[in-house]
Amino acid sequence: MDLQNTTRGNSERFGQMFLMNGKDRTSVPSLNAGDIGAVVKLKDTHTGNTLTGPSNKVKLSSVKLPNSNIHLGIRSKSKGDEERIAMGLSTIHEEDPTFIYRVDPELHQTVLSGQGELHLQVSIDRLKRKFNVDVETFKPRIPYRETIRGKGSSKYRHKKQSGGAGQFAEVWMRVESKPRGEGIEFTHSLVGQSVDRVFVPSVEKGVNFACP
Repeated sequence: MDLQNTTRGNSERFGQMFLMNGKDRTSVPSLNAGDIGAVVKLKDTHTGNTLTGPSNKVKLSSVKLPNSNIHLGIRSKSKGDEERIAMGLSTIHEEDPTFIYRVDPELHQTVLSGQGELHLQVSIDRLKRKFNVDVETFKPRIPYRETIRGKGSSKYRHKKQSGGAGQFAEVWMRVESKPRGEGIEFTHSLVGQSVDRVFVPSVEKGVNFACP
């Protein structure tokens, strides 16, 4: 019979249904409330989807999954396996939404997150077995951040003589903290016309570039 996947808006053809007992499966003609059954060869049905009859198109609320709070880094042992590893991680996440992975662009590391050490180890074993890749694990690095907690001041003198009038400038800078979360604020205290204001944006750009 055909059932409607009301989550994705498509239909699925059901053939046989089974009750599972380890590796053994028993074919059954129907499943009742409370049964945990298995079907095969569904085209586009995933975890959390609702399947209904054509005259009873309801959509059940998705299950609220617990946060994944155990983290582990992985890397390929062989060059060229990165694409297969990415495909494998995506497939495992699609089958098990509590398995999370992300690529940290700052530290260039792939970090897995799961419900526990056993959960991550089983997922890594599946990755190796199903996608024929060899990976090693490591403790993820943490991108520590620094912040300004006090006050400080400094000056820089620029002198360059390359013919003609040459170049000379002094930059005085004072740094102090702001309340957490308010970001970076740049101000200048130039007075008079001794310094051309056209230089201010360049100084501000350099300050922002130096702030991570």
